[in-house]
Amino acid sequence: MPVFMVCCAIVALSSGAAAQAQSEPALDPAPKPIRVVTFNLYNRPTKRALRLDRIEAVLEALDADVVALQEVARYFRSDPDPAARFAARLGYAHHLHWNEDSLWFSTGEAVLSRFPIREQGGKTFRRNQLFDNKGYAWVVLETPQGPLGVVSVHLVSEQGGDTKADEIDELKHFVAALAKRVPVVLAGDFNEPYDTPLMQWLAQSLALANLFTSVPRGPAALKTWAGGYGNACDDPSAERIDAIYLAPRQLRSDLPPRWRFVEGGVVATVEPYPSDHCPVAAAIRLEGGSQ
Repeated sequence: MPVFMVCCAIVALSSGAAAQAQSEPALDPAPKPIRVVTFNLYNRPTKRALRLDRIEAVLEALDADVVALQEVARYFRSDPDPAARFAARLGYAHHLHWNEDSLWFSTGEAVLSRFPIREQGGKTFRRNQLFDNKGYAWVVLETPQGPLGVVSVHLVSEQGGDTKADEIDELKHFVAALAKRVPVVLAGDFNEPYDTPLMQWLAQSLALANLFTSVPRGPAALKTWAGGYGNACDDPSAERIDAIYLAPRQLRSDLPPRWRFVEGGVVATVEPYPSDHCPVAAAIRLEGGSQ
Protein backbone atom coordinates (compact mmCIF):
# COMPACT_ATOMS: atom_id res chain seq x y z
CA MET A 1 0.00 0.00 0.00
CA PRO A 2 1.48 3.40 -0.85
CA VAL A 3 2.54 5.61 1.99
CA PHE A 4 0.45 8.49 0.78
CA MET A 5 -1.58 9.82 -2.14
CA VAL A 6 -0.60 13.20 -3.50
CA CYS A 7 -3.82 14.98 -4.40
CA CYS A 8 -2.07 18.03 -5.75
CA ALA A 9 1.27 16.57 -6.79
CA ILE A 10 4.47 18.56 -6.90
CA VAL A 11 5.51 18.16 -10.49
CA ALA A 12 9.22 18.31 -11.24
CA LEU A 13 9.82 21.08 -13.75
CA SER A 14 12.22 20.87 -16.61
CA SER A 15 15.62 22.32 -15.83
CA GLY A 16 16.16 23.49 -19.37
CA ALA A 17 14.33 25.01 -22.31
CA ALA A 18 12.93 22.99 -25.18
CA ALA A 19 15.38 21.69 -27.73
CA GLN A 20 16.53 24.43 -30.08
CA ALA A 21 17.64 24.25 -33.66
CA GLN A 22 21.40 23.95 -33.94
CA SER A 23 21.62 27.43 -35.44
CA GLU A 24 19.90 29.00 -32.39
CA PRO A 25 21.63 29.64 -29.06
CA ALA A 26 20.39 27.59 -26.11
CA LEU A 27 18.25 29.37 -23.53
CA ASP A 28 19.45 29.73 -19.94
CA PRO A 29 18.14 26.89 -17.76
CA ALA A 30 15.17 27.74 -15.55
CA PRO A 31 15.91 27.81 -11.82
CA LYS A 32 15.08 24.51 -10.17
CA PRO A 33 11.96 24.74 -7.97
CA ILE A 34 12.37 24.48 -4.22
CA ARG A 35 9.98 21.98 -2.64
CA VAL A 36 8.40 23.09 0.62
CA VAL A 37 6.19 21.10 3.02
CA THR A 38 4.38 22.10 6.20
CA PHE A 39 3.12 19.41 8.57
CA ASN A 40 1.56 19.49 12.04
CA LEU A 41 2.68 16.27 13.73
CA TYR A 42 -0.01 16.03 16.48
CA ASN A 43 1.72 16.17 19.85
CA ARG A 44 -0.55 13.77 21.78
CA PRO A 45 0.80 10.40 22.97
CA THR A 46 -1.77 8.41 20.92
CA LYS A 47 0.05 5.64 18.97
CA ARG A 48 3.16 7.76 19.23
CA ALA A 49 5.82 5.23 18.19
CA LEU A 50 3.78 4.10 15.19
CA ARG A 51 2.99 7.66 14.18
CA LEU A 52 6.62 8.78 14.33
CA ASP A 53 7.51 5.94 11.96
CA ARG A 54 4.64 6.94 9.66
CA ILE A 55 5.62 10.62 9.76
CA GLU A 56 9.18 9.70 8.83
CA ALA A 57 7.92 7.57 5.92
CA VAL A 58 5.70 10.41 4.65
CA LEU A 59 8.53 12.94 4.84
CA GLU A 60 10.89 10.55 3.09
CA ALA A 61 8.37 10.02 0.29
CA LEU A 62 7.71 13.75 -0.13
CA ASP A 63 11.48 14.41 -0.29
CA ALA A 64 11.05 18.16 0.21
CA ASP A 65 13.94 20.63 0.29
CA VAL A 66 12.43 22.52 3.23
CA VAL A 67 9.98 21.21 5.86
CA ALA A 68 8.12 23.33 8.43
CA LEU A 69 6.96 21.24 11.39
CA GLN A 70 4.53 22.08 14.19
CA GLU A 71 3.69 20.19 17.39
CA VAL A 72 7.13 18.63 17.51
CA ALA A 73 6.95 17.02 20.94
CA ARG A 74 8.69 14.83 23.49
CA TYR A 75 7.23 13.49 26.73
CA PHE A 76 10.35 13.29 28.86
CA ARG A 77 13.61 15.19 28.70
CA SER A 78 15.29 11.85 28.04
CA ASP A 79 13.15 11.23 24.94
CA PRO A 80 14.78 11.94 21.58
CA ASP A 81 13.80 15.11 19.78
CA PRO A 82 11.66 14.04 16.77
CA ALA A 83 12.99 16.85 14.57
CA ALA A 84 16.56 15.72 15.25
CA ARG A 85 15.54 12.14 14.46
CA PHE A 86 14.02 13.08 11.09
CA ALA A 87 16.97 15.31 10.25
CA ALA A 88 19.53 12.60 11.00
CA ARG A 89 17.69 9.83 9.16
CA LEU A 90 16.56 11.86 6.13
CA GLY A 91 19.61 14.03 5.60
CA TYR A 92 18.47 17.47 6.77
CA ALA A 93 19.91 20.31 8.78
CA HIS A 94 17.38 21.40 11.38
CA HIS A 95 16.41 24.06 13.88
CA LEU A 96 13.87 23.65 16.70
CA HIS A 97 12.19 26.12 19.04
CA TRP A 98 10.33 24.85 22.12
CA ASN A 99 7.24 26.83 23.15
CA GLU A 100 7.01 24.65 26.26
CA ASP A 101 9.97 22.74 27.66
CA SER A 102 9.42 20.97 30.97
CA LEU A 103 10.72 17.78 32.52
CA TRP A 104 7.60 15.91 31.40
CA PHE A 105 6.51 17.58 28.16
CA SER A 106 8.00 19.77 25.45
CA THR A 107 6.40 21.02 22.24
CA GLY A 108 7.32 23.52 19.55
CA GLU A 109 8.08 24.21 15.91
CA ALA A 110 10.99 23.18 13.70
CA VAL A 111 12.45 23.65 10.24
CA LEU A 112 14.26 20.92 8.31
CA SER A 113 16.42 22.01 5.38
CA ARG A 114 18.56 20.51 2.63
CA PHE A 115 20.21 23.93 2.36
CA PRO A 116 22.69 25.41 4.85
CA ILE A 117 21.09 27.30 7.74
CA ARG A 118 22.81 30.69 8.09
CA GLU A 119 20.60 32.25 10.77
CA GLN A 120 18.06 30.79 13.18
CA GLY A 121 15.81 31.73 16.05
CA GLY A 122 12.38 31.31 17.56
CA LYS A 123 9.78 33.01 19.71
CA THR A 124 6.93 31.97 21.97
CA PHE A 125 4.11 34.47 21.56
CA ARG A 126 3.74 37.03 24.34
CA ARG A 127 0.05 36.20 24.74
CA ASN A 128 -1.07 32.58 24.97
CA GLN A 129 -3.96 30.66 26.41
CA LEU A 130 -3.45 28.44 29.46
CA PHE A 131 -1.67 25.18 28.49
CA ASP A 132 -1.69 26.27 24.83
CA ASN A 133 1.64 28.03 24.25
CA LYS A 134 2.25 28.77 20.60
CA GLY A 135 5.03 30.45 18.63
CA TYR A 136 7.35 30.11 15.67
CA ALA A 137 10.78 28.90 14.60
CA TRP A 138 12.62 30.77 11.86
CA VAL A 139 15.72 30.34 9.73
CA VAL A 140 17.53 32.04 6.88
CA LEU A 141 18.73 29.51 4.32
CA GLU A 142 21.43 29.77 1.70
CA THR A 143 19.76 28.40 -1.45
CA PRO A 144 21.15 28.24 -4.99
CA GLN A 145 18.80 31.15 -5.82
CA GLY A 146 19.96 33.29 -2.91
CA PRO A 147 18.99 33.69 0.76
CA LEU A 148 15.50 32.61 1.76
CA GLY A 149 13.76 33.07 5.09
CA VAL A 150 11.46 30.33 6.41
CA VAL A 151 9.07 30.73 9.34
CA SER A 152 7.29 27.69 10.81
CA VAL A 153 4.37 28.97 12.88
CA HIS A 154 1.61 27.60 15.10
CA LEU A 155 -1.20 29.89 16.25
CA VAL A 156 -3.65 29.49 19.13
CA SER A 157 -6.22 26.73 18.68
CA GLU A 158 -9.39 28.83 18.83
CA GLN A 159 -10.47 30.70 15.72
CA GLY A 160 -10.76 34.46 16.02
CA GLY A 161 -10.59 36.23 19.37
CA ASP A 162 -8.17 38.60 21.04
CA THR A 163 -5.41 36.05 21.61
CA LYS A 164 -5.35 35.08 17.93
CA ALA A 165 -5.37 38.75 16.90
CA ASP A 166 -2.41 39.52 19.18
CA GLU A 167 -0.44 36.52 17.90
CA ILE A 168 -1.07 37.49 14.27
CA ASP A 169 -0.02 41.07 14.97
CA GLU A 170 3.21 39.89 16.62
CA LEU A 171 3.85 37.48 13.73
CA LYS A 172 3.20 40.23 11.17
CA HIS A 173 5.81 42.52 12.71
CA PHE A 174 8.44 39.78 12.78
CA VAL A 175 7.84 38.66 9.17
CA ALA A 176 7.81 42.29 7.98
CA ALA A 177 11.20 42.87 9.60
CA LEU A 178 12.67 39.68 8.15
CA ALA A 179 11.24 40.47 4.70
CA LYS A 180 13.22 43.72 4.65
CA ARG A 181 16.29 41.53 4.17
CA VAL A 182 15.15 38.35 2.40
CA PRO A 183 12.04 36.87 0.78
CA VAL A 184 10.16 34.71 3.27
CA VAL A 185 8.20 31.45 3.22
CA LEU A 186 5.59 31.58 5.99
CA ALA A 187 4.16 28.13 6.64
CA GLY A 188 2.34 26.31 9.38
CA ASP A 189 -0.84 25.68 11.30
CA PHE A 190 -2.73 28.94 11.62
CA ASN A 191 -5.79 27.31 13.20
CA GLU A 192 -7.75 29.69 11.01
CA PRO A 193 -9.07 29.37 7.44
CA TYR A 194 -7.24 31.71 5.08
CA ASP A 195 -10.42 33.58 4.11
CA THR A 196 -11.30 34.85 7.61
CA PRO A 197 -10.88 38.58 8.35
CA LEU A 198 -7.82 38.02 10.55
CA MET A 199 -5.97 35.95 7.96
CA GLN A 200 -6.95 38.29 5.14
CA TRP A 201 -5.58 41.20 7.18
CA LEU A 202 -2.28 39.35 7.68
CA ALA A 203 -2.02 38.52 3.98
CA GLN A 204 -2.81 42.05 2.86
CA SER A 205 -0.47 43.65 5.40
CA LEU A 206 2.51 41.64 4.14
CA ALA A 207 1.50 41.34 0.45
CA LEU A 208 1.50 37.57 0.90
CA ALA A 209 0.92 35.14 -1.94
CA ASN A 210 -1.24 32.22 -0.77
CA LEU A 211 -0.62 28.74 -2.18
CA PHE A 212 -4.33 27.89 -2.21
CA THR A 213 -5.26 30.97 -4.25
CA SER A 214 -2.18 30.85 -6.49
CA VAL A 215 -2.54 27.35 -7.95
CA PRO A 216 -5.52 25.03 -8.54
CA ARG A 217 -6.84 23.91 -5.17
CA GLY A 218 -7.54 20.27 -5.94
CA PRO A 219 -10.53 18.42 -4.46
CA ALA A 220 -12.62 20.88 -2.44
CA ALA A 221 -13.41 18.20 0.16
CA LEU A 222 -9.73 17.66 1.00
CA LYS A 223 -8.73 19.79 3.98
CA THR A 224 -5.59 20.05 6.12
CA TRP A 225 -7.00 19.18 9.56
CA ALA A 226 -9.08 16.02 9.79
CA GLY A 227 -11.28 17.24 12.64
CA GLY A 228 -9.74 14.70 15.03
CA TYR A 229 -7.19 11.90 15.01
CA GLY A 230 -8.47 8.83 13.16
CA ASN A 231 -10.35 10.78 10.50
CA ALA A 232 -9.31 11.31 6.92
CA CYS A 233 -8.72 14.84 5.66
CA ASP A 234 -11.88 14.65 3.54
CA ASP A 235 -14.01 13.99 6.62
CA PRO A 236 -17.08 16.29 6.82
CA SER A 237 -15.66 17.81 10.02
CA ALA A 238 -12.28 18.61 8.43
CA GLU A 239 -11.03 22.19 7.98
CA ARG A 240 -8.37 23.90 5.88
CA ILE A 241 -6.35 25.71 8.58
CA ASP A 242 -2.74 24.98 7.51
CA ALA A 243 -1.17 27.04 4.73
CA ILE A 244 1.96 28.14 2.90
CA TYR A 245 2.52 31.81 2.02
CA LEU A 246 5.26 33.71 0.20
CA ALA A 247 6.29 37.18 1.38
CA PRO A 248 8.34 39.21 -1.12
CA ARG A 249 11.40 41.09 0.00
CA GLN A 250 10.16 44.52 1.05
CA LEU A 251 13.15 46.78 0.30
CA ARG A 252 11.46 47.99 -2.88
CA SER A 253 7.68 48.03 -2.67
CA ASP A 254 7.40 48.79 -6.39
CA LEU A 255 9.08 45.52 -7.37
CA PRO A 256 6.84 42.47 -7.85
CA PRO A 257 7.67 39.31 -5.90
CA ARG A 258 10.17 37.18 -7.76
CA TRP A 259 9.31 33.93 -6.03
CA ARG A 260 6.10 32.28 -7.15
CA PHE A 261 4.20 29.06 -6.55
CA VAL A 262 4.56 26.51 -9.34
CA GLU A 263 2.59 23.54 -7.99
CA GLY A 264 1.15 22.43 -4.69
CA GLY A 265 -1.74 21.35 -2.54
CA VAL A 266 -2.83 19.08 0.30
CA VAL A 267 -1.27 15.62 0.53
CA ALA A 268 -3.74 12.92 1.63
CA THR A 269 -2.33 10.28 3.97
CA VAL A 270 -3.65 6.77 4.50
CA GLU A 271 -4.24 4.63 7.57
CA PRO A 272 -2.64 4.24 10.01
CA TYR A 273 -2.69 8.02 10.00
CA PRO A 274 0.54 9.77 11.02
CA SER A 275 -1.27 12.81 12.43
CA ASP A 276 -4.63 14.54 12.72
CA HIS A 277 -3.35 16.89 10.00
CA CYS A 278 -2.39 16.27 6.39
CA PRO A 279 0.78 17.80 4.95
CA VAL A 280 0.63 20.77 2.60
CA ALA A 281 3.26 20.71 -0.14
CA ALA A 282 4.37 23.36 -2.63
CA ALA A 283 7.02 23.99 -5.25
CA ILE A 284 8.29 27.56 -5.46
CA ARG A 285 10.59 29.02 -8.10
CA LEU A 286 12.58 32.20 -8.47
CA GLU A 287 11.62 34.21 -11.56
CA GLY A 288 13.70 36.85 -13.25
CA GLY A 289 17.00 36.52 -11.43
CA SER A 290 18.18 36.42 -7.85
CA GLN A 291 16.79 38.58 -5.07
